[in-house]
Amino acid sequence: MEWSLLHTTRYRFSDPVLLGPHEIRLRPSGPVSGRVRDHQLQLWPRPQVGHWRQDLWNNWVYQAWFAQSVSQLTVANRFRYRPKAGNPFDFVVDKTALNYPPAWDEALECSLRPYLEVREEFEEWLLPWRLFPGTSLALAIDVNRKVNQSIGYEVRLETGVQSAGQTLSRSLGSCRDTAWLVVLSLRALGYPARFVSGYWFQVDSRAAELHAWAEVYLPGAGWLGLDPTAGLLAGQQHVALARAPSPDQVPPIAGSHAGATADCEFRVRVRRIS
Repeated sequence: MEWSLLHTTRYRFSDPVLLGPHEIRLRPSGPVSGRVRDHQLQLWPRPQVGHWRQDLWNNWVYQAWFAQSVSQLTVANRFRYRPKAGNPFDFVVDKTALNYPPAWDEALECSLRPYLEVREEFEEWLLPWRLFPGTSLALAIDVNRKVNQSIGYEVRLETGVQSAGQTLSRSLGSCRDTAWLVVLSLRALGYPARFVSGYWFQVDSRAAELHAWAEVYLPGAGWLGLDPTAGLLAGQQHVALARAPSPDQVPPIAGSHAGATADCEFRVRVRRIS
């Protein structure tokens, strides 16, 4: 079956404003468990200048500049998606990273350094995995499962991502908060991990939403998606938009304005077309 997605974001300003440069990361990017086609991004009003580029991590970024003052800005993102069922465990982990703690050669560790950085202390949370008896894959899955079971889900409209300490102390977090907790937990245990923003298709209810999850790197397997909101490996219901070492590097929409307050509303609609 194939699905059509329309995601609309609208900003309304209390008075006409001048917009600063905007960067939009709403184009499916990188490996996807299915087929994406007919992507279209539209902005109203149209920017004076706009173009696509790829950033350091090969994510698609649309850059837009506006010349005139505006009273609202609308961003509409569309594409078609045909999920493809597959075995998420169809890989073989290299023996160097099979067991905990992983062993990296010097050259690889240098390349992975941005994905191993941790600036927080939350050792008590990590204790169950310090002497983990299973494989690296089992450890990563167990961390994802534990976050799913320990942290309640909330819709959090504030910008930014909670620290690991905040998420653990509150036992509450949005999808981006729990994804970041998984990323930092795996890094503290010696595993390279990164943050992913994208869409989560909930086919049974014919719905989709902006979402976030984590990816861990295991040689031989590559980058494996872990979704703590669902408590599962990422698969055909996940369509990635951007990946980076930290959440602040991949906001779906980033820009500025001056001189007025703004209200934002968004809607994601999914329609089955075949």
